Parts: sequence; structure tokens; C-alpha cells
Amino acid sequence: MNAGHNDHPPENEYTGKITARIRLAFFLTVLPMFLIAGATYLPLKENTLENSDRQMVLISSSGRDKLNAFLSTSSRFFQEWVQGDIFRLATEFDAWDDLKYQMAYIQKTHTEFPAMLMVDKNGRIIQESRTLDNGTQADSLIGGALSYFSRIKSCDNGLALVVPGDKDIRSKDGSPFLIFVHQTVDALGETNGYFLGFLDLSTLTRICHEVLKELEFSSLPGSKVFVLDKSSEKVVCWAANNVQEDEFNPLVPARTLFSDAKEGTITVFQTRDGNRHYNHLPLNFISDLDQSRKIPVSFCLAISVDEREIMAKVHRTLMLTMGIAGLGLVFALLLSSLTSKMLTRPINRLVRVLQQYTNGDDSVRATIDSRDEIAYLAKEFNSLLEKIKTSSVTLRESESRFRTIFEKLQKAIGSKNYGFRFSREKQGSDDLVDSLNSMLETLEKADIRNREEDWIKTGLTRLSEQISGNYQLNELCEKAVTFIARYIGALTGTVFIRRQEDNDGGDFYELAASFAYPLQENVSCVFRQGEGLPGQVVMGKKTLHLTRIPSEYLRINSSLGSGTPSDVLIIPLVYEDEVLGVMELAACFPLEEKHLNLAEQAQTLIAVAVYSAIVNDRFKRLSQELLYRQEELEKENQALKEQNLMRQAE
Repeated sequence: MNAGHNDHPPENEYTGKITARIRLAFFLTVLPMFLIAGATYLPLKENTLENSDRQMVLISSSGRDKLNAFLSTSSRFFQEWVQGDIFRLATEFDAWDDLKYQMAYIQKTHTEFPAMLMVDKNGRIIQESRTLDNGTQADSLIGGALSYFSRIKSCDNGLALVVPGDKDIRSKDGSPFLIFVHQTVDALGETNGYFLGFLDLSTLTRICHEVLKELEFSSLPGSKVFVLDKSSEKVVCWAANNVQEDEFNPLVPARTLFSDAKEGTITVFQTRDGNRHYNHLPLNFISDLDQSRKIPVSFCLAISVDEREIMAKVHRTLMLTMGIAGLGLVFALLLSSLTSKMLTRPINRLVRVLQQYTNGDDSVRATIDSRDEIAYLAKEFNSLLEKIKTSSVTLRESESRFRTIFEKLQKAIGSKNYGFRFSREKQGSDDLVDSLNSMLETLEKADIRNREEDWIKTGLTRLSEQISGNYQLNELCEKAVTFIARYIGALTGTVFIRRQEDNDGGDFYELAASFAYPLQENVSCVFRQGEGLPGQVVMGKKTLHLTRIPSEYLRINSSLGSGTPSDVLIIPLVYEDEVLGVMELAACFPLEEKHLNLAEQAQTLIAVAVYSAIVNDRFKRLSQELLYRQEELEKENQALKEQNLMRQAE
């Protein structure tokens, strides 16, 4: 047994293969996570940037709408104020107190205009209205001159400019002003002064911070929001986290923003430093009151977003996926090792049991020491071994039984003993025995059929030999009925031949020959068509088989006794649709199918022979008549010759 055991692969070879497969299976379960993470990074990056672009467009569009609303409203107010002639009249008639009152009233209702000035055509301040942060009036600047008057004077009526605040006129947070300019003329149409409205742009800064808060809410706290002036290429206002006023840098030249921007659209482009910029150009179309013209403001709203912030979520998700996949891989390796040990140990025990069983020890069985699936497998394995052992015994017994059965079958077929049948050794169905018995029954029937055919062929051959030759009709009939009766075992037989009366009384059938037929006084040896059973057979031209013969029908006698036949066979002798005769046979045993088949086929041979005998008899009779008439003619001729000689002699 030990030698046989050494022929098998060692235990560790089985364990190594199973362990490797288990680890490979666990690794393949984790590998798709790495593949999916790597394959989806670029599409996820593009999709994230596209979503970010759409989100930035929505946020910047909201900020643009707020900025445009603020600028458009302020422009509309200014246009409404300058519709009247109050500024021209004040300049022409020196009504400065009334003008100051009017400007102070406007400032109370529109605090976004912290300063209003009326200057003459030389830039000297004639009247003013200014408020401090607390709403009080500032120190007077009347009589002073504006340092930037040349820029105001070069502007057309209603044009808005952005100028830095000076030491006297400053905004609340130090941001520049947007100055609305209205040129006044005298009665002759000549310029006599300018009305200036200083719009505080701190609201723009507030709107920028609101946009920044929306970006912070979108997890982009490092973004920068700013408004640029196209004419000066300077930042008007901005909003950014953790950036001092003197440290703010839009990260991209204003000229670049304006050159890449498209009029009336939102332009998105990326610089080499990895920042994405969303630019609205322009923030313009501040409509005047009568909509006859528009005052362009060369502002644009720009948002600068660090792409690293946009991709931060993607990178975190990717790293998280990779981390989970790595932990999963480590866990899979540990789990595969534990699983392989749990699986291979009981399987190796089953392998050893199987090796011992194949080496001849059919009593060995697997040990069951758990209640899991492996234990169930071991239980079923033991059951299988038990069934194999039982099947081996049954197989040997069946082999012996089958050998005996086939030897008997071979002997029965070799000796043509098809009547042999196998007996069942146990109750119930035995498919093999039933099939073999059915086969023997089929062979037996085929053998009987062949023997019957051989018997019929032999009988017809011998009958043909018996009736061949030139026989008289009666002799022929006697030979035929005698052979047929003896061949089938009939006790008696007769043959009736058709005759024709000379006086044309019609055909009749007369007894021509018989075999062991006892003549009876009350039975006629002549019948006509339709008379009795033979006459009916002549009419129908078909064989008649009679059974259950009455006791008074016919008595067959011998020296030992007498009896009544059990079967009678009446056979018409038909030749070319004419009944030449009738043969009757009587037997004391039931006639079988082979007897009837022989009689049916023999009647044709007998009918042909009878017809030949009738033709021969007729030919002989005609020949004899011809010879007789020839002799008579010769006698008459001789007599005539003698008479002629006698006459000549006389």
C-alpha cells in the first residue's frame, strides 16, 4: 500500500495548486478596482472640468446680472436727474443755494452717490454736496479745482469714467469712483459748466464677495473674483480669501483677458499656471433714460479658479479608491491564505482516503470532525465508497449471471431451439430476461414461418413432379388428390371434373378420382353449378373452409373403426377464370394456415395440369375420329375403284 501511495503526487503539490488558484481568484476580485480607477480618471477629470465650467458660468452669470443691475439702476437715476434744466438755470442765474438743496435731497434718497459737484467750464468747483461715512457733510471744496478736470472735459456728455479718489474725495473703502458727467449750456448753447455724480463702487466689491461665497459653497475657496476696467487695464474691485489689498494679483494680464474674450459672451480659458479664468466682457450697456443711446462701461467680471481645487475631489476619490483597493488586496491575500488552509486540509484527507481505497483497502473511510460543507462532502464521500463497494459485489454477481444467460442463449440459437425461454430469478420485472425471451419468441415465429414456407415449396415441387407427364385425366386427378391428401394428412379426398352433355343440357361436374372416399348411396357423384357446397364454390370461384362438421355429414371408415372429419376444404380448380373442377379434402384435425396456403397455391398447378389433360384427351379423341374417318374414306374409295373395274370389264 505504501508503494502505491508513493506513486501519487505529494500532498503539498495539491495544496500549492489550490492555494495559488484561491489567491489568484481573490486578487482578480480586487484588480478591477485598480483598473476601473485608472480607466475612469481621464473621463472623470474631463467630466469634472466640464461640470465646473458649467457651474462657474452659472455663478459668474449671476454676479454679472447683479453688477449690471446696479450700474443700470444708477445710470437711470442720473439720467432722470439731468432731464430738467435746474443745473443750467443754476449756472446761468447763480442759484447755487437751490442747487445745493437739490443735490442734498438726492443724496438722502440715493446714498450710492456720496459726492455731487457742480464745476464751471474751467474746472473750478462752484457747488458741492458730499457726505462722510456717518452721513454728515464734509468740509467744503468750493473754489478749488479738480486735478482730473481735463479727463472730464474730454468726455462727451453722459460718459462714465473711472478715476482714483484723491485726498479730498474718497470712497468708503478706498475703491475708485464711477463719475457720471452732464454738460450744461447757456441760452446761446455754449458750455458753461459740468454736473458730476460720483457713484460709490463699494457695491461692486460687495457683489464680488457674494460671488466668492458661492464659490466657497462649491468647495472652491481659493478662487479670485475681480472687476477690470478695459480702458485703464486696472482692477476696479476684487474679492479673495487670505489676500491683502496690496498683495492681490489677478494672475493674468488684463490685456490677455480682453484679447481672448468675445463681446457679449463668457470666455473660459486656462493659463500655464493651471488656473482657469471665466471672463464676462463687457459689463456694459448702461442705458440712458430715453433708450436713444447706451453709455458703454468698459468693465468685465473675471473669476480665476485654481484647477487643483477643481480636481481635489477627483484626486481624493481616486486616492480613496486606491487605498480601499490596496486594503482589499491585503485582506484578500490574508483571506485567501486562511481559506486555502481551511479547504485543503480536509480535502487532502479525502485524497489520502481515496488513494488507500484505489490501492485495495475498501474498508477505509474519511473522518468527519466538523459540521460544515466539507463534513457533508466527507459524509457523501463515505457513502459513495460504500456504494462503490456494494456495486462491485453486485457487478461481479451480475457478470456471472450475464455470462450464464448468454451461454444459454448461444446454445439455444446454435441448436435452433427457439422455443427455449429464460426464467426470472427474482420477482418483478427483469428487463434483460424479458428482452431475450421476446427475441427468442420473434426468432421462433420467424423459424416457424420459414419452415411453413419451405413445407409449402416442397409440397408444390413434389406435386409438380407427381402430375408432370402425359396422363389420362382421371389418372392425373387421382395422382393429384392422393398426393395432396397424404401431404397435408387428410383422411379422404375427391376430384370432380367438369363435363358437357351431348344434348346441350349444360355443364355438370362428375367424380373423376378420389382418395379413401367411401361411396354412399344417398350422395350423388354428379352436381351442377350452384348445387350444394361444391356448386357454390364453382359460382364463387373461392376456396371454402368448413369447420365444426356435423356427425352425419361424412363417415370415414377403416378396419379399426370410423369417425367424422373436423375440417372440410373445398377448392375450385380455376384456369383462365373458368372452373375446370373441384377438389374436396376432409381431415380429422383443424387445418392450419399453411394447409390453406398450400391448397390455394396447389390449385393453380392442378388446374393447369387438368386443362392440359383435357386438351390432350380431346386431341387424342379427335385424332382417333380423324383416323377412323380416313379409314372409312379409303374403304369407300376402294369400293368405288372395284365398281369401276367391274363396269369396264363388262
